[in-house]
Amino acid sequence: MADGAKGGSAIQAYQSKYGYVPKAADTTHVAIYCGNGKVVHAVRPQVRVEPVFPYFMKREVCAGRWLPLDTSPKRREALGQKIRDHAIGFSGQRYETLRLFRQVIDSKYGGTPLVCSTLVDLAYDAVLGEDSPVHAGPGPTAPFITPAHLFSRIGFR
Repeated sequence: MADGAKGGSAIQAYQSKYGYVPKAADTTHVAIYCGNGKVVHAVRPQVRVEPVFPYFMKREVCAGRWLPLDTSPKRREALGQKIRDHAIGFSGQRYETLRLFRQVIDSKYGGTPLVCSTLVDLAYDAVLGEDSPVHAGPGPTAPFITPAHLFSRIGFR
């Protein structure tokens, strides 16, 4: 799931700096749907599993699925479950707001902050490795995976 919010947020400014088109740059949050009306996502103060509502209730939302279409439905479901389980494994870990804003201010600041988009990236990479669609195809690249990056990937929207 991606959350788009209009306005001048630091995330939007950061994403625009790295060449993402305005529609993608307006995407400010991503999460992984877990089933039963719940998502796993990184929000202040930590990664957590919670109901889709109320967090997404007042936001513009789009959804997509990133699973290999060249596999059987049963295999896609198994991969999806592994991705969800991996993301859920981060539950309770600290959302790294300070590191995120240091990156926004100075892209030379080292490391990858655990924020919503890097949570999705870590989960997909752990399960799909080189086949992860997060890194497929050309496009702008920031020092770490951003919501705009995920929004712009083929098959996400």
